[in-house]
Amino acid sequence: MSTTKYTLSDFTVGCGGIWQNAIFIPCGHCCKPCGIRRCGCLMSGSISGEPILIGVRRYEQLTGHRIDPSQCAAILSRTAFESAYTRYLLWELDSVGECPLQKLEQKVHTGPFLPINSTDQQGGHQ
Repeated sequence: MSTTKYTLSDFTVGCGGIWQNAIFIPCGHCCKPCGIRRCGCLMSGSISGEPILIGVRRYEQLTGHRIDPSQCAAILSRTAFESAYTRYLLWELDSVGECPLQKLEQKVHTGPFLPINSTDQQGGHQ
């Protein structure tokens, strides 16, 4: 299992600053417990090519933007996503029963954000 965490900024950079450049992945039919309220996820990519997913409702709450999946760059079914990322998901999921969308969505940290240390701002020690 990977321990890589991403921020909302990483997601935004991955889609060029515009949520419409993200790929929408609908939940589809699922019997698993759902932390993303069966609303689907938006996907962009990290600088290393890993998928970064954030739940649609969570993104809407954080940004105030209303997501219309038809305005996304593409819509990728959940089964197509799982097929394309089979090996990656084997590494990321703890068990077969886990929802891959929910698991990857949990890797996006949205706060609280820590203040930048004044020495970091100046690039050295005072």
